[in-house]
Amino acid sequence: MKTKKIFGLIAILALLAGPFLGWDREARAAALTGGSLSLSDSRPSQTGVSYTFTWTGVTSATIKCIQAEFATTAAGGTAPEGMVTSGVQNGGGTYVTGLSGWTAAQVSTGKVKLSNATGGTGQNGTVIFNGIQNGSTADTAYYAIFKTFAAQDCTGDPVDSGTVMFIYTAGQ
Repeated sequence: MKTKKIFGLIAILALLAGPFLGWDREARAAALTGGSLSLSDSRPSQTGVSYTFTWTGVTSATIKCIQAEFATTAAGGTAPEGMVTSGVQNGGGTYVTGLSGWTAAQVSTGKVKLSNATGGTGQNGTVIFNGIQNGSTADTAYYAIFKTFAAQDCTGDPVDSGTVMFIYTAGQ
């Protein structure tokens, strides 16, 4: 009986002391600030739309992959109904030097990326994804989850991340 109490007490102390000893460490991306997303045409189902992200608070580190996920929740997952990202193109920007030379690709429906083997240094600025078809539902909140990576294939821990909310509006 005493042994169970002692082990229980040790377990509680370990849980409480863990954060101070670094046992709870997990990789965290730096949170981007001052973020916004603008669409060249916010009407539902429009094709060839440009999605322009603008960020401040960017980490000055080498970036080789920039990923954007468009989803129905801020945690990601399901893309807006009717959204088509298979025709994504690089629209350039100033987020890293030489961004216009990066390769655009669809990762999955609603998730796109720009990548480059050499990469560039992150700086406050814009990233533009062209050639996207908007989702088909107006006046519904959607989320764009933006992440940058040091690896060209967008793997590993993100360097920076930020999430913005957007809607499609008929007649705008």
